[in-house]
Amino acid sequence: MVTTTLKITPTDSRLIKQLDIYRKAAISGVMTTAMLPLWARAQESLQPNPLFKDEIAVELARLLDLDYGAIRDAWQIQTSVAIRTRILDDNLHGYLQKYPDAAIINLGAGFDSRYYRMDNGSLIWYDLDFPQLLELKRMCFSETRRYRMLGKSILDFSWLDEIADQGRPVMILAEGVLMYLRESELITLFEQLAGKFAGAHLLIELLAPGAIGYHPLLNRDNAEFKWTLLNARDMEAINPKIRFLHEWCVLDYYNDRWQWLAVLGKLPLIRNYFGERIVHLRFQ
Repeated sequence: MVTTTLKITPTDSRLIKQLDIYRKAAISGVMTTAMLPLWARAQESLQPNPLFKDEIAVELARLLDLDYGAIRDAWQIQTSVAIRTRILDDNLHGYLQKYPDAAIINLGAGFDSRYYRMDNGSLIWYDLDFPQLLELKRMCFSETRRYRMLGKSILDFSWLDEIADQGRPVMILAEGVLMYLRESELITLFEQLAGKFAGAHLLIELLAPGAIGYHPLLNRDNAEFKWTLLNARDMEAINPKIRFLHEWCVLDYYNDRWQWLAVLGKLPLIRNYFGERIVHLRFQ
């Protein structure tokens, strides 16, 4: 049974004012990029036939007054976020069917509310992100014995000492985060993860190579995509303990959502260069 730990209510004007004041004062730079996928998931949930329902995203996007509909390539970004969310949800659900008492570690969690869609009453869940961002999230979400928010940079490895997996199977999620790191930082991160979580599974997002150096919020928030791989199997070169298991390209799914890209996305060059991927890895 899912445990509800939300604080938000549709008419909480005091909370809306607190959120607005805090967001303007404390959230800047790369932290603001957490708002774009939140908006995209909310938009998906309002579709007539959504790929998933995330009512929490709808409510948070309303409270935070988010609207990115006018930014460059907004429909493509929204479609890609929606499809990657569905791919991650499906695969994590399958993992939890096999390992219902798993520990889930969500790196760069932002305003992701996947915990509420996945909670089976047995798992434990950790959301990790910048302290300023999670302080904003705490205004809307409550922690429980099985759901914790760790307010630290992904590269502040002291957070590893706060994970109490208790011998449980471990799944590490990294959606919308690795592309903001340099390759040297990625190598260090995976070295730390592999050393701490031997045998863990990972579901990570690999940015489309054609997006490197660009971000739809670049001029507004000084955000920039820095890293990805053309070949997902090259993740094994990042760390000798990484084993590539599978990948899913968003352009391969839900053709009716891709408009003109549904045809171009079949071409290998377009697919490989402009298709975002979800990759399943495992540590030895």
